[in-house]
Amino acid sequence: MISIKRASLLAFSVLITLATASFAFAQQPAKVRLPQASPSATVSQTIGITDVSITYHRPAVKGRMVWGDISSDKVAALIKANSVAPAAAEGEGTVDGAPGSGKDFPLAPNGHVWRAGANEATKITISDDVLVNDGKLQNVFVFVKSGLPDANFEIPATPITFDQRGCKYVPRILGIQTGQPLSVVNSDPTNHNIHPIPKVNREWNESQLKGQGPITKKFTRPETLILVKCNQHSWMTAYIGVLPHPFYAVSAADGTFTIKGLPPGEYEIEAWHEKYGAKIMKVKVAEKADTKADFSFDAATAFNPGSLKVQPALMLP
Repeated sequence: MISIKRASLLAFSVLITLATASFAFAQQPAKVRLPQASPSATVSQTIGITDVSITYHRPAVKGRMVWGDISSDKVAALIKANSVAPAAAEGEGTVDGAPGSGKDFPLAPNGHVWRAGANEATKITISDDVLVNDGKLQNVFVFVKSGLPDANFEIPATPITFDQRGCKYVPRILGIQTGQPLSVVNSDPTNHNIHPIPKVNREWNESQLKGQGPITKKFTRPETLILVKCNQHSWMTAYIGVLPHPFYAVSAADGTFTIKGLPPGEYEIEAWHEKYGAKIMKVKVAEKADTKADFSFDAATAFNPGSLKVQPALMLP
């Protein structure tokens, strides 16, 4: 009997507590989640086989003039007079009638640089895996896979330049011999981070500040191919083919390539592309004669019709 009474009192206490909590909760004002003043939006477009997407924030119009014509002289004069940066997309100009105010002059004058979106920085993402020009495939790494004599080839002392330009690795595909210097340079007005991810060579991950001098590295073992990323810019990608010999090439914009100085003999030639994979061909090189080797990759994915997904760039008041 004692245990039952205690249980009943405990249940009564719990009920009182829950009722009090419910009453207290009912007294709290309801929370309403309001939309952002400049909500996020995304525009994506597939152009051939390249995907382009833009993520930005959409400012409200609020009765302002968005686009319009204004002479360069007038823009320059007003900027100088009012010390206002032209064409902030969200209309941050503080002087009435000045560029960027959206009142007498547009937020984004035609023919002038202006900042897209509001709130967070606009992000543009471009997939740059495949470059096709009139059916000719660029950035194919072609090299002798087998058939060379067992010999040690001279290691060039001249370094291979690997640039960072326009937040892209240039070139995207490159070849280098084992032990040959790789000179990494930064032509951008921003910092970068060079991060090769090899499987048999030593991995390294090094920052390079804007204006910093070249970084020199070497790969000691053959490896095809090494992925290179930038930890600060996720879209930056490149591939490095490391070979124990100089018989390699990268296809140009017209799809052509030339491997020079190959002695007479029978060889396996491999053509590698980051999107389409590898093709292998056997060729016979005759003495004092050029040999032609044409590689053809599957064209099933070489073209996709464009598709556009758009959200309105501006919100009407």
